[in-house]
Amino acid sequence: MEKILNGLLTWVDTGIAIVVVIAMYSATKWLFNKQPKLKKSGTTVRQVVLYVLGFIGFIIILTSLPIKESVRGQLLNLIGIIISAAFVLSSTTLLGNALAGVMNKTSKSFKLGDFIMVDKYFGRVTNTSLFFTTIQVEDRNLVTLPNLFIASSPLKAIRESGTIISTEVSLGYDISRHIIEKELEKAASDAGLKEPFVFITKLGDFSIHYKVHGLLEDTNKYFSTRALLNAMVVDHLHAAKIEIVSPSFMNQRQVNDQEFIPKVLKIKEEHDESKIADDLIFDKAKQAKEIEKKQSHVDKLDERIENTKATIKKADDKNEKEAILEKVAKMENQQQKISDSIEEDKDKLKEN
Repeated sequence: MEKILNGLLTWVDTGIAIVVVIAMYSATKWLFNKQPKLKKSGTTVRQVVLYVLGFIGFIIILTSLPIKESVRGQLLNLIGIIISAAFVLSSTTLLGNALAGVMNKTSKSFKLGDFIMVDKYFGRVTNTSLFFTTIQVEDRNLVTLPNLFIASSPLKAIRESGTIISTEVSLGYDISRHIIEKELEKAASDAGLKEPFVFITKLGDFSIHYKVHGLLEDTNKYFSTRALLNAMVVDHLHAAKIEIVSPSFMNQRQVNDQEFIPKVLKIKEEHDESKIADDLIFDKAKQAKEIEKKQSHVDKLDERIENTKATIKKADDKNEKEAILEKVAKMENQQQKISDSIEEDKDKLKEN
């Protein structure tokens, strides 16, 4: 019995160390949760601090183990060698990605749901972390890009306030540019673009290159609007009796006065918002965007609740205090519902 007690006593220091480490880790998480900007689990600062704290806790527990000093020293030396080797071997990858991740966060070049183009990769941001960023591309699949790759490559981010959509077509010199520019502007307007304009980009040997532009205010419809613009250009040019044929096609055989314009089929076209291709392609990115918006609303409610609670001390009337407490309770109830909704959305996002 005495041996058992002595054996248990040797583990007291280790038990205390474990309790202290868990308490420190929990307290740090609690402090982060009290800060609205750092409350989200994916926040880079939060991740770095918790990783470092976890490593320090591991060292504390290791040094408190009831083992010989020589063995403890050998274990610490081994850990030091492993860490040094890891830093040397991965200094250009893990450490570089971590630093690039911090830089991407602080520069605020993009956020969840934004369209970005890095090198040849174009899609919507679905997740950002310390080491990598995930985007959902045109074929609905997910592409993971190392943060170091993003930081070292030219980055194009589509502004949330709107972007310019354009397409190009080459037409013959025998048609007045004024007629063509007018039809192209109509096509851009029918595609849902604002303030359309046309540039002549090139005077070729056999044709003139026209490029029509327009402002797309709702960037969620980027891909579907780009396709619709091409369709509207073809329809408007054909409706105006303007042929879209290549010089090689005209030079290969005699066509006389025959016009190569397809017959217009009377088909009722319905552009149902629920059938927009972008909703299917970027479903995961849109879910991530909605989660971020809800989290932002929760953070704002946090501030309002704290500010409202501060007014209780200034209230002299009992009825006024009760009214303030009732208001706080309603906001807390609303906050809890939104938080529950966020957790459900996160579960659906993981399932997909």
